[in-house]
Amino acid sequence: MFKIACGLVFCAAGVAYAGAGNVGAAPSAEVIHWWTSGGESAAVKQLAGAYRAAGGNWIDTAIAGGDQARAVTLNRLVGGKAPAAAQFNISKQFLDVVEQDMLMPLDDIARQQDWDRTLPEPIARVIKVDGHYYALPLDIHMQTWIWYSKAAFRKAGITKEPATMDELFAALDKLKAAGLIPLAHGGQAWQENVLFAGILANVGGKQLYLQVMRDRDQKAINSEAMRKVLLAYKRMQSYVDPNAPGRNWNDATALLVSGKAGVQIMGDWAKGEFTAAKQLPGEDYGCIAGLGANVPYLVQGDAFVFRSPSRPACSRHRS
Repeated sequence: MFKIACGLVFCAAGVAYAGAGNVGAAPSAEVIHWWTSGGESAAVKQLAGAYRAAGGNWIDTAIAGGDQARAVTLNRLVGGKAPAAAQFNISKQFLDVVEQDMLMPLDDIARQQDWDRTLPEPIARVIKVDGHYYALPLDIHMQTWIWYSKAAFRKAGITKEPATMDELFAALDKLKAAGLIPLAHGGQAWQENVLFAGILANVGGKQLYLQVMRDRDQKAINSEAMRKVLLAYKRMQSYVDPNAPGRNWNDATALLVSGKAGVQIMGDWAKGEFTAAKQLPGEDYGCIAGLGANVPYLVQGDAFVFRSPSRPACSRHRS
């Protein structure tokens, strides 16, 4: 947290926002993010508090939904009214604005904190473009945890944590027979991606996951192993309740918190919702990283990017 706060102070000072021209004024930073659930809001308060304690003025702009928040950020970058900082996933989502010279390189803080040595290679590889760092990593996630409600499992007569895909399906069948929602899910595109990635990882294993998701190997995509993945994914849809379309992920997690649903496949950010509800791991809920030793651990994360202080928002593409 201290390093993140220091990084925000460094970057906010670099973009010279409110307070510019006032000697000794605290650097102000408008921050766009999509952390709006109960657990996420608690985390943002920690970030904002650390930034203010370090001498800055945090201006919070929370926009529900990652797609919406990123769209606002990109529109404001292009329109010349960019925030000081904005949340993106650790991915290629911000590559276009890097190529348009709209983001500030973070090489100074990267050297101070020795990112080349301390950051996991998959994270560093994504946020470093043409030898320069352009994003401040905030967290590292695994997005396909299998969460389950202990209360729902007890009601359905499930006494053993699933250890294989067949056992997970058996548990879902018992939850359905008990009149509970077997799979708490939200019918949003990114949640479908999470669910599919989880099934591909758990049914297909590491090699097939990489062949399909990284290599786009047509032979693997058309293989019998991939057919089994698709059939398992289709079966998972039968455990979703009719109210799932459009449901937010945290509302799906709330179904587990209340014991109305049994299982959710979601990232480790779901833990914040259990914590906010004062539930304890091992007592009120459980979580499974993977159903077997061959299941890959899928790395993801969030980062802040910062508007370039030396260029207008609409500049020509780098040659």
